[in-house]
Amino acid sequence: MREDQQKIRVLIVTNLFPNSQEPNRGIFNYHIAEELQTWCEVTVIAPVPWFPKTKLLKSLTSWHSYGELPEKEQIQDIEVYHPRYFIIPGLFRFLHGFSLYFPLKLLIGKLLEERNFDLINAHWIFPDGVAAVQGALKLNMPVIVTAHGCDINLYSTYRLRRPQIRHALRKSNSVSVVSSALKKRIVSLGIPGSKVQIIPNGVDLEQFVPIDQKWCRKQLGLPSEARIILFVGALDPVKGLDYLLDALTQVCALHQDLFVAIVGDGPLRQTLARKVQKLNLTNLVRFFGARPHNEIPLWMNACDLFCLPSLREGWPCVIMEALACGRPVVASRVGGVPEIVNKQNGYLVAAQDIDQLARGLEAVLQRRWNREEIRATSIGFSWKVSAEKYYIEYRNTISKMKRRANNALTLPPLEQ
Repeated sequence: MREDQQKIRVLIVTNLFPNSQEPNRGIFNYHIAEELQTWCEVTVIAPVPWFPKTKLLKSLTSWHSYGELPEKEQIQDIEVYHPRYFIIPGLFRFLHGFSLYFPLKLLIGKLLEERNFDLINAHWIFPDGVAAVQGALKLNMPVIVTAHGCDINLYSTYRLRRPQIRHALRKSNSVSVVSSALKKRIVSLGIPGSKVQIIPNGVDLEQFVPIDQKWCRKQLGLPSEARIILFVGALDPVKGLDYLLDALTQVCALHQDLFVAIVGDGPLRQTLARKVQKLNLTNLVRFFGARPHNEIPLWMNACDLFCLPSLREGWPCVIMEALACGRPVVASRVGGVPEIVNKQNGYLVAAQDIDQLARGLEAVLQRRWNREEIRATSIGFSWKVSAEKYYIEYRNTISKMKRRANNALTLPPLEQ
């Protein structure tokens, strides 16, 4: 950016962003916002469900942490606001976009009294994008919506959410997605392909680098001589971990030195632990819980292969992190994963196919891999590259809106 060029004032709206209670939440959006500061003045609105600020209900719900969040906080050097919105779980989730609209519009209105934003970028289509587009229309502001995965792949299949999502996509000034697979999905909803820009997620190529495997295992207390399979992510159904456990019963028969490290937490933790016992894999599989993001490079370098057996995905950053560390990947052929994983850096399998997953794990364990060649497949994907593409999209969107406004002002008067 030229020295005399004014920075774009962008307001990012997303529920997926780190906060003082969940430092790993939506870390990919933090990286985008951080790198955008080269060209933009960035403010973040990260809405959270309303929950009473009381310690009495702490043991009754996982939502207690939302009540502990301040209305405004500083995440590194980024200003983050946490408006509350009322939600009803279950059948009434289709109302979340309406519920978020009112506190979001009120907060944006207050912020506009202090500073003039040039553009809103909502990361996650429902409910964030739905509410942000409606607010932008009322405030006559340009708005871009960004899809990351389930917000389109899953939510657009729900009868009562689908029309809201289509409306937000149509009324937004521009749409960005993290993979060509997501673009195809959005086009199938009736959105012109020319309106949809592909901006893949990136990876921190300075943090995720090849490190000595034995040293990393020693730091983490992992077995030094084992063949280690690693999973990193949320322990929920969409990640397909139950299929991985079933596949292990086949693979462990061929490898007596196998060890599986599961890093992450989620609602399926206890269910998966019981399945490990049922399958007699207690000596093979170990749950390590959620770990700080700056520790993940050690885990990636400690393993022999990384596995992501997901049922759905957008553009999983965790795969990019494994590749940047020079580790081969076994992953489901879903979403944007085939755009990342190929014969040079891993093995693709059909989702929910236990036999294919077992064969993929075995094939990768048998092959000798070149770490530098694997890392080379990630080099073109940095967070700086992603952020610069967002900045270009911002500039183009603002320019188009200004041209339309100028054309409207210079139209000749109607003949009487």
